Amino acid sequence: MPKAKIYSLVLTGRTRTDMPEALVKQGLLKLCEGNAKRAKALYQASPKAIFKSSSLAEVQLRLKSLWRLGWHTEVKSGAEVLYGTLRKPQATAKSTAPKQRRPEAPRSGQTQARPQRAAASAPAVSPDVPRAERAKTQIHTSWQRHLSTDKTLSLQLPEPWEPMATLNPNADIQAGWREMDAYMIAIKQPRQGFESSFSLAAYAEATCQAALGWVSQSVIKKRPEKQLGSGAYVAEIAGVIGEAAVTYRIATHCGADCFVALYCWTASARFLEICPCFDAIGRSLRFHEATLENSDQAVAQEAFA
Repeated sequence: MPKAKIYSLVLTGRTRTDMPEALVKQGLLKLCEGNAKRAKALYQASPKAIFKSSSLAEVQLRLKSLWRLGWHTEVKSGAEVLYGTLRKPQATAKSTAPKQRRPEAPRSGQTQARPQRAAASAPAVSPDVPRAERAKTQIHTSWQRHLSTDKTLSLQLPEPWEPMATLNPNADIQAGWREMDAYMIAIKQPRQGFESSFSLAAYAEATCQAALGWVSQSVIKKRPEKQLGSGAYVAEIAGVIGEAAVTYRIATHCGADCFVALYCWTASARFLEICPCFDAIGRSLRFHEATLENSDQAVAQEAFA
């Protein structure tokens, strides 16, 4: 009877450049169940196999978990590297199907006392795992809160979503669900650039009108309306990016000293399917004091000292 193949998951020792070091350390400490000595040893180790199994699917799940924690890994069979998060996808035969561009955010730019614009940029490269083997479930059972860099803003993202760094250089929070070509960015703008009487309703209307100039063939599908419970204003705009029909859900929020525009977008064909997720992300947005401390990160930093 032939021996079953054994697959290894190798921690490369390289971390994602789009995640703060404090979050990477925090995730590794949780992975090691609070064992600071083991976490520190893994953090300082050269490439090392940390998991082996005859089930390739199980190894792939671990790879994705470590990717979300901020680590680059490889899946190996013996000495052969099957794929990894640092490797580029191998070339495949050209498809005869017409190419479709991924939905992109509006082009970048900024004007004084006007809603800030989103920016267009290619989504970050996802882990090199065969597409057919990636989970595409719509049942979001695990949500995690993500803070902006200055810790004054946060929102929750479901497990399929991952933080990104290339959608918009001015975004305070940005993330994507690559398998579904769904993306979001949150842009904060100080209220001091506006008249004191400038309301959230006015900001929502201005944001909606400005967005019409960023997308070709754009139309307003839903004018800004106030959401019950959250107090945010929500609008929907459809248009064309390249050859792809795209729909945006724009939610505007108001804090003590700033406005926030939350842009969520995907292909129009799947917008209704993903819209409830967009809505849940928007409702989770919270404002924080500038002096907010992240206790989990503080514990992790102490453990790695």
